[in-house]
Amino acid sequence: MIRKAVGLTIELARWRYLLAIILIIAIFADSFLFKDIKDLIVLFLLLIFIAVILAFHADEKQLSFVALLILITCIPWLLLGFETIAEKWAMWSYFLLLFSIVKRLFFGVKASAS
Repeated sequence: MIRKAVGLTIELARWRYLLAIILIIAIFADSFLFKDIKDLIVLFLLLIFIAVILAFHADEKQLSFVALLILITCIPWLLLGFETIAEKWAMWSYFLLLFSIVKRLFFGVKASAS
C-alpha cells in the first residue's frame, strides 16, 4: 500500500504543472462562464485541486497566504457588482484555507508522533 502511495506521488509530481494549468483554467472558466454553482464541477475541480497541492508539496503557510490573497481579490468583484464571481472565489479560498489547516494538523500530529 505504501508503494502505491509513493507511486501515485511520483506520478502526480511528474504531471504537476499540467494539473496546475488545467486547474487554473478550469477555476477561471467556472468563475466566469457559469452563472450558478454546479456541485459536480466543484467536486471534480476539488479533486484536481487536492492533487495539485499534493504534487507540489506546498507548505501550509504558503497555502494560507494564497488563500488570503484569493479572498482579498473578492473585494473588487463585490464592489463591481459581480457577486457570483466573488462567491466562487471565496469558496475556493475557503477550500484552500481548509486544506492548509487539515494538512497542518495531519502533518503536525505525524511529526510530533515520530
